[in-house]
Amino acid sequence: MAYDLFVTQAAHEDLEEALRYIAGDLANPSAAANLLDQVQAVYGQLKDFPMLHECCHDLRLRALGYRKVVIGNFLLIYHPVEAENRVYILRFFYGGRDYEKLI
Repeated sequence: MAYDLFVTQAAHEDLEEALRYIAGDLANPSAAANLLDQVQAVYGQLKDFPMLHECCHDLRLRALGYRKVVIGNFLLIYHPVEAENRVYILRFFYGGRDYEKLI
């Protein structure tokens, strides 16, 4: 059974910021489009296989059931909730950031 996907406002804003930076500041719109394609592919995966990706290594985040997906130089943080049959996309970070402290 497919899960419903819920993208938080914070995750949406994080992704938009990354796409603006890549397309605008780095002047690479094709890389931004490629990143968006990869993110959308992961969203599709998560609907069918929400437990596919690894748990966060941080003990606090792991205890909350948070998982992460590496997409290029970025991390997508999500939380599958089996009782609700839903996957929450929580945040989208540049991989070099200390995301554990930002959640």
